Amino acid sequence: MKLKDLLPFLAENQNEFKVHCAIGGQGRDARLPLNEFFSGKFSDYQNHQTQKNFGRKYILSLCYLNKDEWLFVGIYESLGVVGTVKEADRELYKYNTRLTDIGAEFIGKLVVGFKKDFRQSYPNLETCLDNLEVLELKREVIKA
Repeated sequence: MKLKDLLPFLAENQNEFKVHCAIGGQGRDARLPLNEFFSGKFSDYQNHQTQKNFGRKYILSLCYLNKDEWLFVGIYESLGVVGTVKEADRELYKYNTRLTDIGAEFIGKLVVGFKKDFRQSYPNLETCLDNLEVLELKREVIKA
């Protein structure tokens, strides 16, 4: 099943979405996004960006689980950049986002298949929507 079949809002509004493929990395990003989700701090984590990555109305947020598998952690509304913050040796854009109710029943339960074979972590949804598959829907929220 395609993700757009489970969440038709995505297909209906695909040109208004950025996809956040939260993977983590070095420095500030060494905090794995999945751990931020488990600790209830994903929104704070996502709101600090090194670039202006959320230039569309909505964000489809996915956390990396393992090869080609992502955990759905919500659909957020981007309310724009509200300033910058200094963290360690760099300046970050601080976003104001709001978790929507769209797909709320799937947060932390839905495993999405997505073969991300490109470097960009913030694609426009219309470029990858057809490649997002529902792999598994758990009864309970996945635990750390």
